[in-house]
Amino acid sequence: MLCWRPRPGGGAARRIKNDYNSHINLFAGFAVKPIPGAGLAHYRWTVASRVAAATLGGYALASATAACLAVWLPLARVDAVVTAMLLAFVVYAVGVTWVFATRSAWRAWMGMLLPTAVLGGLFWLGRPAGLA
Repeated sequence: MLCWRPRPGGGAARRIKNDYNSHINLFAGFAVKPIPGAGLAHYRWTVASRVAAATLGGYALASATAACLAVWLPLARVDAVVTAMLLAFVVYAVGVTWVFATRSAWRAWMGMLLPTAVLGGLFWLGRPAGLA
């Protein structure tokens, strides 16, 4: 096993060559290892699932964020809608980044769908109150 350690005063990341003729990136004690026996198709489906979570889930999350904030922000209606739409772009960018940074595609989907459901519920709670 080959280890490349950072120079003194450097970061906490290091790179290890493993038995699968690839490299494992270690950062802060977490390692992302290839699954033994899993082929290229598994990897491609995982990436495709993350792309779908980023595009579809990110769109749903940004839409739910914009709708919820437009209803609940204590501003004039026009200002609340514009502010909510601008913040929705930020939420979309953060969500897409998070999808590809998380450890599994399952967490990526749950991290998109659960906040979307909560924000959608808050939106529907605010509508009958005459806020929208």
